[in-house]
Amino acid sequence: VEELGAGEIVATSVDRDGTGEGYDLELNQRIADAVSIPVIAHGGAGKVNDVPDVIHQAGVDAVAVAGMLHYDAVEKIRATEQGSETHREGNTEFLRSGRRVTNIQPAGISEIKQALAARGIPCRISSGMRGNSTSLLLHTEGSR
Repeated sequence: VEELGAGEIVATSVDRDGTGEGYDLELNQRIADAVSIPVIAHGGAGKVNDVPDVIHQAGVDAVAVAGMLHYDAVEKIRATEQGSETHREGNTEFLRSGRRVTNIQPAGISEIKQALAARGIPCRISSGMRGNSTSLLLHTEGSR
């Protein structure tokens, strides 16, 4: 794909996506070692340290995170006085059910960025973030 003009590769581990078992380190490392374009790891993040782990251990240039952020947002919605009854977007059936996903530890963007910074991975830490972003594509500084 690189020879065909791809500018980056999103490596999705479909069998880990949504499981919270962590990124597929072997898959991501094999891809990162084989190409000179940026590689984005996707699928499987379940705890904050999964993010710096895949960057350090597999050598990817970026990560895509969704579930941890989604469930962090769900917890915040449930904690508000408005509750899920006023939220009409997204998986409202899941919100009303009260179920929890056990393998995924909810986390916000700032928690993920703090974990990256603590492991020496440069990223911008901003206190001015707005909104309830529930997905993250993080490119690390010094990408390919």
